[in-house]
Formats: sequence, structure tokens, C-alpha cells
Amino acid sequence: NDGIICHNSHAAEYGMISYWTMYLKTYYPVEFFHALMKLENDQKEITRFVTEARSLGIKILMPDINKSNEDFTIEGENVIRSGLSKIKGCGDKATKSIIESRSQKEFSSIADMLQRVNRRVVHRGVIGALVKATAFKSLYENTKVLMTKVKDKEPIFFWEKIVKLNNEIVIVAESLLVLASG
Repeated sequence: NDGIICHNSHAAEYGMISYWTMYLKTYYPVEFFHALMKLENDQKEITRFVTEARSLGIKILMPDINKSNEDFTIEGENVIRSGLSKIKGCGDKATKSIIESRSQKEFSSIADMLQRVNRRVVHRGVIGALVKATAFKSLYENTKVLMTKVKDKEPIFFWEKIVKLNNEIVIVAESLLVLASG
């Protein structure tokens, strides 16, 4: 008999948890999905949550180099913005460096960002991950222009070697990039 009573008490608790979960999902869907995605680290689960949230009319925005925080954030009514730390290849140190560097002023270009961030943590791989995640879309309409060719599944940027030279050449490279995307 004791075993049955124990099972019944667990069943009652699971029922309460299910009730509160459905209550939150029904009456506070943005906050509910925000919390789910923020706590989840498995990309497949996050994708499943994003799909379900979108089916309920919640807009999930892609990461943005100038607007995203480390994690998912609520941006207005029925809008959740993806965080930079959820991008595969963009670690915590790189994310913190990016957010700290843009705290005074938004980035105006990739060159501007590269001049202001810690280049030891925001390296070529991080930039590639940000480009693939369309995090530069607010700076460049056509983000496909940022990658000129793909070799061994890693993007090769046409400005990659130019960035290592002086600031004047970086600005010229950025101008070419803006012209090409317009």
C-alpha cells in the first residue's frame, strides 16, 4: 500500500507541474518560450522550441551583432531575439567581448568591430560563425557577399587579408563590400 500512495503523490505533483506549464504556455507564451530557449543548450531542442513558438505567432529574430545580448531576450510584444552565445562557434568570451565593445556605440562595419573587440577571442572562426548566423544583416543587406568562396566548409572572406594591414586599407575594403551588397 505504501508504494501506491507514493506513486499517487508523484502523479499528483506531475499533474500540477503539467497544469502550471500549460498555464504559462497559454497565458504567457513569449515569456514561456524565452525561458525554455534560454535554459536549453541542445540545438535540436532550441530548433523545436523556435518552430513551436513561431506556430503560436511569436516572432523569433536572428542574432544581430548590434542588438543581440548573450542569450535570448524579449524584444517587444511577441518578439524574441536570439543571443550571440547560442551561435555554434561563438563562445562566451567572444560574446562578452563583442557586447562590451559595442556598449558605448553600435558597430558600423565589420572593420569597426574588429578594431574594437579583443581579437584573441573574436578570431576568424568566430567571424565565420557570425556571418553564417546572419548576425551582420543589419550592417549589410546581402550577407552572402561576405563569403566569396567556401573551402573545407570554412568561409574565406575577401577582406580577411586586408584587415591585417592599416586602417586606410580596411576602410577601402569595407567600401567595396558595401558597394557589392547594394
